[in-house]
Amino acid sequence: MRNKPIPVTTIDPKFNGRVRCGFIIGETFVKEVKSNNYMRVVDGYGIQENVIQGLGSHGVKTVRINNKETNRTYTAPLKTWLEVGKAADYGNGLQRFLSLKYLSETKL
Repeated sequence: MRNKPIPVTTIDPKFNGRVRCGFIIGETFVKEVKSNNYMRVVDGYGIQENVIQGLGSHGVKTVRINNKETNRTYTAPLKTWLEVGKAADYGNGLQRFLSLKYLSETKL
């Protein structure tokens, strides 16, 4: 099991360049967000589609979203993101969004 975080980057067309979108630690992909990253239209959060599609090949089984402002964490299996999440582009490239109703919430 890997204990050192592995950074994950992608191209964000809004910023016209490469951005860090999270990191992998063990079998978990972690994305740190702020409250303004919450998407009301889907009642949840999004991760770049190309990132979500590639996580399985790195042994990822779980996706965790950490809201740094509220100290809440949202977790769901990668399988749920792939099977239930909806792909859409709201200006930052194609992302896969998952509603909070499919995410387990805990307070840090």
